Amino acid sequence: MTELLKSMILAWAAVFLQTSLAPNFGFGGIVPDLVALAIAAKAIKDGPAKGTVFGAWAGFLSDCYHPATMGLLTLGGLVSGWTVGIVREGIYKEQPLSQAALAAWAALIMRSFEFLGQGRGTLAAFPWFLLRWGLGGALYTALLSLLVMAGLISWLGQRPRSRLD
Repeated sequence: MTELLKSMILAWAAVFLQTSLAPNFGFGGIVPDLVALAIAAKAIKDGPAKGTVFGAWAGFLSDCYHPATMGLLTLGGLVSGWTVGIVREGIYKEQPLSQAALAAWAALIMRSFEFLGQGRGTLAAFPWFLLRWGLGGALYTALLSLLVMAGLISWLGQRPRSRLD
């Protein structure tokens, strides 16, 4: 029950901070993807199954904020949670650079689905979008993950102390 509550709080906080605080820290319109960072932390800690469910939940909350893209960000969160969970099996997941690469990968996936929905983009414009917004946001997310990923993973992994301890 506590793990579920922590996951729900993390997803809500990531979407809330992404929509309210992250735009204030943008450089040239490039902002970090805090939702992808949260999805990557959950998938790194718990694997592909829980990462997929968490990604779908966080994506759904993002879709609720952007109703025009209903379903695309849910699918993007689902795909990014699953891929990060699968890839983390084959790497040294406790290494900060690996965690940063996985967070950047999740951000790149989320931005691609965002391009299809909000941007109403065409396939011809996708390479430019990917170079300008996708890679910039992914690198920004990776840099931010170097600072906060270890804290997020440890917070998700803490067990509640009983009153008898």
